[in-house]
Amino acid sequence: MVDDGSSDDTAEVLDRLCDTDKRIRVVRNDVAEGPCVARNLGLDAAEGELVATCDDDDKWLDGAGRTMVEFMSENPAVGAASSWHEVVHGSRNVTFRGPIDYSARILLWVNVVAIPFIVMRRSAFAVDPRYDPSFAGGEDWELCLRCALEQPIRSVPAPLYSYVQRGSGRVTSDKTMPRRVRQAFVEKHGEQMSRTCIAYHKAVGDLAADGRSYMLREMAEGVRRSPSNTAAAMGAASFLSTAMIAARVGVRRGDPGLAARVMTRLIDR
Repeated sequence: MVDDGSSDDTAEVLDRLCDTDKRIRVVRNDVAEGPCVARNLGLDAAEGELVATCDDDDKWLDGAGRTMVEFMSENPAVGAASSWHEVVHGSRNVTFRGPIDYSARILLWVNVVAIPFIVMRRSAFAVDPRYDPSFAGGEDWELCLRCALEQPIRSVPAPLYSYVQRGSGRVTSDKTMPRRVRQAFVEKHGEQMSRTCIAYHKAVGDLAADGRSYMLREMAEGVRRSPSNTAAAMGAASFLSTAMIAARVGVRRGDPGLAARVMTRLIDR
């Protein structure tokens, strides 16, 4: 368990837990370093072949560990796996049913995993997977992509993780975060993206940050520069529109994973 510079009674609580169960070990940061550094400290201290994390405001649902261990044992070619998850927003719970089978090509476009719950098989990778601290958000998505670039990644079709969605007080509540995350994503993995994919990330970041449509500007400039840029911008605009419609329909139906499933099919085409 990683205590990332807590200022409350967390240290005392963890000490009592260690006294009652010797399997529990505690790693402490004197100063809070953030989720990437904290998770990496836990991964460094872990000794198992299969490693996974759980954020402090989330939880593994009953049977999650057993189910994932069995899945990894029955699928030795899979290097990393996640699952469907329960989204908790106030008193309302819904299940995110994302795609089960997806590739790095899909993850270049969209985070179909959507949670920090990923079980990794250490021996499957040339270098032990770690979170990239240069990402202020979306670090779990970026880690999943790097895993998928080396080995197959899958999701188990059962809700095994409870993800608490808060309106404030968490890293992902920063309105500038989507733009910064996607800029970092394109800077690191842009060489493997199509022009349409890059235009899509820029559009999503721009719309999330200030509501202005990057697509209109890019399409106008694309017409002036070259037909290929215009095609990329129009393709990204079409993809963005479909994704937004699927997301709205998914919210109305209580099916937040609908957009991820629709986008996966579009990308596969």
